[in-house]
Amino acid sequence: MSSYTKYFLISSFKWDELRAMRALNAEIPIAILTEDDPAKAIEIATALKAEAINPNFKMLNRENNLQIQVFIFQRNVYRSLGT
Repeated sequence: MSSYTKYFLISSFKWDELRAMRALNAEIPIAILTEDDPAKAIEIATALKAEAINPNFKMLNRENNLQIQVFIFQRNVYRSLGT
């Protein structure tokens, strides 16, 4: 891992853009942003070797939190300012 990659993480709701980013550079850490059930993001997070799944805090529950933990992804929750 290059020294600059420890300073940032690319995160997006647009998973196709994350796929393109991963194709360009396999070292830059990425995270999957999701507004839906975060467990649905596990497949792409695994495929892209993502560092984290970033769900809306309202969508996180005990069950999907445990599913994400099985795959050892970080969970960085967010809250929309409009909700």
